[in-house]
Amino acid sequence: MSDPGPGDAPKFTPKEATFERVNLPVREDPTAPTDVYEILKQNKTAADILAEPFEVRTRRSRRTRDYWIVMVLGNAAIFGAILLLPKNVLTLSFGCSGAVLYSVGISWVMWFVMDDY
Repeated sequence: MSDPGPGDAPKFTPKEATFERVNLPVREDPTAPTDVYEILKQNKTAADILAEPFEVRTRRSRRTRDYWIVMVLGNAAIFGAILLLPKNVLTLSFGCSGAVLYSVGISWVMWFVMDDY
């Protein structure tokens, strides 16, 4: 092949890459492979020395208390609205239906959707 002429596209070739070593091994024997289990054992030994003993206590769940508070207050508000609104069959039926839906919904959320807290 000849050199490119005035109408030819230039040809590009990659030059030789040079790399400098930045992370040099700190061990005396650089050919020995890194032993992961040895590193983990050293980490665990250091963590055991620095760790403070602790006791595990089970915490009482506040879910039952909150469930009953929400049930009593919510149903009291619904039945209070039934008593304050004009007395007729529709008010009573919608109010009782609302109380049932509210109770079922709160029960579902508190016992099946939420975790202990």
